[in-house]
Amino acid sequence: MSVLAERVLLSRSGITRLVDRLVAGGMVERSACVTDARGAEARLTARGLDTLREASRTHLDGVQRYFLGLIADADREAIERGCNQIIGELGRGAAVDAPCTGLGALRRRPEARWRRTTDDLAELGVLQRALLVSAIEATKPGGIVGYATCSPHLAETRFVVSDVVKKRHDVEITDARDLFLDANGKPVEHLGEGPFVQLWPHVHGTDAMFFALLRKHA
Repeated sequence: MSVLAERVLLSRSGITRLVDRLVAGGMVERSACVTDARGAEARLTARGLDTLREASRTHLDGVQRYFLGLIADADREAIERGCNQIIGELGRGAAVDAPCTGLGALRRRPEARWRRTTDDLAELGVLQRALLVSAIEATKPGGIVGYATCSPHLAETRFVVSDVVKKRHDVEITDARDLFLDANGKPVEHLGEGPFVQLWPHVHGTDAMFFALLRKHA
């Protein structure tokens, strides 16, 4: 729900109240989150989907009536050129904040160690690989892809990245350490031998975060 709250610019309590009303109206149903046992997902019901489609027509009619219908053809063409320029810049890079076991945050959430099993690693590994592949596919040649997890477990970090890269011929791993600078602009120390970055609570004062950087061939 926290992700949904950020997308619709509501607080967590606000999105909870909104989803409660939608559930009561038969528009949405709650289900367990497959990637995080602590979370929940909101899924549209058939009734909710029909309502969304009807609302979409009303929304598009409003855009035509109160925006597109009020501007001259020349202005509309200028807007179109600007939008196309923006779209052209998209795809030059992508970032994957992959769902993970959260084992890197045990100092803040020690109870997580009792909620995770080896089965979670297998299930999440499939999703992590799929997300990384999708990010690579969405990135234009010459672009970069960042992959991050809040876990130091090899099954969620190095193994995921290496497995994806070795099955492709259009992407390579690049050294990510140069990206990590402290508040004074100096390189962060003790990041590992590269090309990956592994942060540690007892060394860097952070969660045990992992980061990899990939570049798609031009």
